[in-house]
Amino acid sequence: MKNMTFLTCSLTMCALPLLFSGQVAAKQTVYQYKQVQAKTTPQTSISKTSQEYWQTYSGKELKAGIELSITDNEPLIRVAPKARFDNGQVFKPKGLELKQLKLVDKQTRKELKAQRKMSQQQMRDAGFDDGSIALASIGQSKNAILKTEQALNDSDKYLVHVIEKRSKHILKAKNQFKKAHKSDSLELELELNGKKPKKQQVQLRLNSSNDEQVNLEFDGNSVYFDQPLRELGARNGYYEIEALVTMDVNGEQLKRSIKMPFSNELQTASVGSESYQVANNRVDVSIPVTADMPGRYSIKATLAERQKGKLKKLATIEVARHVDHVDTFDLPFQLSKKAKGKYTLVDLELTDQTRMIKMYPSQGSSDNVDDVTLPIRRR
Repeated sequence: MKNMTFLTCSLTMCALPLLFSGQVAAKQTVYQYKQVQAKTTPQTSISKTSQEYWQTYSGKELKAGIELSITDNEPLIRVAPKARFDNGQVFKPKGLELKQLKLVDKQTRKELKAQRKMSQQQMRDAGFDDGSIALASIGQSKNAILKTEQALNDSDKYLVHVIEKRSKHILKAKNQFKKAHKSDSLELELELNGKKPKKQQVQLRLNSSNDEQVNLEFDGNSVYFDQPLRELGARNGYYEIEALVTMDVNGEQLKRSIKMPFSNELQTASVGSESYQVANNRVDVSIPVTADMPGRYSIKATLAERQKGKLKKLATIEVARHVDHVDTFDLPFQLSKKAKGKYTLVDLELTDQTRMIKMYPSQGSSDNVDDVTLPIRRR
């Protein structure tokens, strides 16, 4: 302990006190938690609900009039110009004038009165800084048509967003949260008013950080991708599937939109069998790591002692370092009393910090500990 020093650094994007040994200080950062950390349960799915929908229309369509799907007596109808990109330049459509945006009855063609109209400034104050304007609470709304008398460019695009907080018609969605990079599909469940929509009732698009153009197909239970996704992990490989469901309810058209996030992931590294050295109040554990993709990796693990066939968790450590191909992580567990007994590692996590991917190796010789799901390879 004479050569131990205390520094402050960052393991996973937050400042943590780090404990370095003289032999590994130049290679890795080490942090031992004050208390044993609970086992991490990886997220396998995500569930969301929606009482809203949105669609993109052209300036030409907006001038002619758009039929709205409304089931609530107090909806909020938001309209926003959508920017387009051409040869690296951004072009934004003309902003909408609130006084020229109207709601018209489909049958009588008479204007419907809105109880509230919100200008760009009011919408900006509410958190919408995209040039939105809105109409709210129109009462007799089932046959409403939205149109503008403003001279818009025919090819410009506008987002129409209908929010129905009091509607009883709810879209429920559940999807697989992590997609294997080599897989061409992702599980997706959709249910509107207790019914699963048919393939032709669902429109899908992929949202990504780099505007990837990938076609999606829905078969009722899964989404299929026509080509591999380019990015990996939660840093750049965090994607969204945007779904628009259109169904008939009692002879009327009902629409709901939803965005379901997922992470495109790949096992970018593997771990080997650990070795132990015990001396006084310290247990040093060495774990070889082989990286298929160079980057910064971290290992988080808990040291446990076998006592009469059971495991007692003693301490949790996290270690981080850069790995080009093959390297060894050293986990120096400092115990409160003299080390003794037979030790093993449990709750092992390997994180690719460069791409923000968490991997969960199986526990090797820890035969009294359940393996975490989705184990990575051990070499």
